[in-house]
Amino acid sequence: MGRTEDILPEVLDAGLASGNRTIRSESAKLAGLMQYRKGEPELLEMFRDRRPDISSSATRALARLGNREIMPDLITMLDDRNTDKGEAAVFALSKLLPGDKANIQSMKDQLASSSSTTRFRLGRVLYSLDDPEGRKIIVEEILPVPTLQVDAAMFLGKDGDLQSMDILRERRDQRVDEVEPAQTQLVQIAAALRMGGDRTAIPALQNALRSDKFPTVQERVCELITEMGIKDLTVLIQPAL
Repeated sequence: MGRTEDILPEVLDAGLASGNRTIRSESAKLAGLMQYRKGEPELLEMFRDRRPDISSSATRALARLGNREIMPDLITMLDDRNTDKGEAAVFALSKLLPGDKANIQSMKDQLASSSSTTRFRLGRVLYSLDDPEGRKIIVEEILPVPTLQVDAAMFLGKDGDLQSMDILRERRDQRVDEVEPAQTQLVQIAAALRMGGDRTAIPALQNALRSDKFPTVQERVCELITEMGIKDLTVLIQPAL
């Protein structure tokens, strides 16, 4: 909510130096959100960690701090098999690339030899830069792929793309199994629809937070509320608290 003064710097220092992986990862996220530049050396060390949870959190934090030292590695990370690292690279490049013609071209050079998953990541970065090639890749190449269609629709649906929102509503209304991956996808669809302007998606987020069946889904809803940036939705997290 922006109340960074409520978090003591010494708590962050202890968290970044902790031997507990979860604490280190969460501390990295906070360091980025708080613009905590004193923690940058520790974050750079974490960025190079082979463990995806540590590296991904540090990647996002360094991007928020505007660190360009990691740029060459980010372009390589777009092709990483680990989903967390690949998504962190998309986030970071979308923040750091604007105005950087050389690195934008370096990224585009990857298109010719990239797989569909990597092309989707490349397309999303280019889309964030208002490059027409980004939307073309997502709409013409990724959206028709059955295994990637919902992910592509969630990305475009956030901007109110009508075709994508129809795809999301159709998937939302299908009967899904009571298993964690399916429930996680449902709340992500709801968040994309809400960002696209569909207020009828909010109850799905509320219902997920009221249920204790899948704590990781509750956690994902809290993350999505943060990502949406709609402060009025923070009242929804009370059941999870």
